[in-house]
Amino acid sequence: MAWIEQKRRSDGGTSAVVRWRLGRSRSGRMQTETFGAGSDEQNLARAEGFQKMVEASGQEWPDGWVMGEGFVRPRADADPMKPPPTVAELGEEIRPWLAVYRRFYGFYYSSAHHFDEHLYAWCLRQLQGSPEIKHSPATPGF
Repeated sequence: MAWIEQKRRSDGGTSAVVRWRLGRSRSGRMQTETFGAGSDEQNLARAEGFQKMVEASGQEWPDGWVMGEGFVRPRADADPMKPPPTVAELGEEIRPWLAVYRRFYGFYYSSAHHFDEHLYAWCLRQLQGSPEIKHSPATPGF
């Protein structure tokens, strides 16, 4: 169940923070969305509306909502039928990073309690800007 907390800002106004756990689970990751750009009443009203959307979507982020921004309209020149760029268009140097991100986020969002700590540490090192991508001994054939 999502709930709203009100926080006093340094300018004396009040921000409303919607908090919930993903997927209606005690073990779900804590999520927050803050509303603080308007008046106190506007912030609370926006937070209440967002809280209802979270509850309607099963304690998940509402479809189309961008964290910190809300529902974002596509740019006027954006073509919704244009496919995303391919690896060939981006360049081959992106391919190893895609594998790193895929593995890292597979761990990060996994509900598994047991995973290869060495592989996880390798992913973190790569994401922190290790100068070159090296094959991990735990991942033959990468």
